[in-house]
Amino acid sequence: MKGLIVYATCYGSTRKYAEWIAEDTGFTCRCNKEVTDDELRAADTIVLGSWVLAHKLFLAKWIEEKKDLLMGKKLYLYSVSGAKPGDKVLDNVFTDSADKSLLEGAGTYQFGGRRETKNMSGFHKFMMWIATTFIEKDPDKKEEMKKYVDNVDRSYTKALVKEITAEVQDEIL
Repeated sequence: MKGLIVYATCYGSTRKYAEWIAEDTGFTCRCNKEVTDDELRAADTIVLGSWVLAHKLFLAKWIEEKKDLLMGKKLYLYSVSGAKPGDKVLDNVFTDSADKSLLEGAGTYQFGGRRETKNMSGFHKFMMWIATTFIEKDPDKKEEMKKYVDNVDRSYTKALVKEITAEVQDEIL
C-alpha cells in the first residue's frame, strides 16, 4: 500500500500531527500547496489533515477541487482546532467540508489544536472578535474562546494510526 498524508496548516499544529502520523505509518507527508496530482493518483491511502476555520475544514475547497483524484482511495480525515475533540461545535465539520460520496467509508478524527490569540494574524483576530461579539451567546464560552489553548497531543493520532495499521495487516492477509 502506498500512503500519502496531505495537510494544510496555519500555525503548525496540523503539520505536527502529519509528521507524527508519517513517523508511525511510513507514509509520505506533503503540504497541500506542494503535493502533485501525480502523487495523489499514485497513493492507495490518503490522510487529509486540516485546521478548522468557521466550523469548516480549511482544506474544504481543495478537497472539492481534487475530488476526482480522491475518489476510490481509502481516505482518512482529521481536523485540528482550538475546540476540544468531541465538542459539539465540531459535529458537522467533516460533512460541511466534503462531498458525502467522499466521506462514505472514510475515517474521520478530531485532534486538539492550539489557539494563541496573541499570535493570530489580523484576519484571525477579526474572525475571533466576530465570533465572541456576535455569534457566541454564552458569556463563559466567550471568555474561554479568548484564552490561550494548547491541546496538541500525539495521543490523538493513536486511533487513526491503529486503523491504518489494521488496514495494512488486512491487505497482507
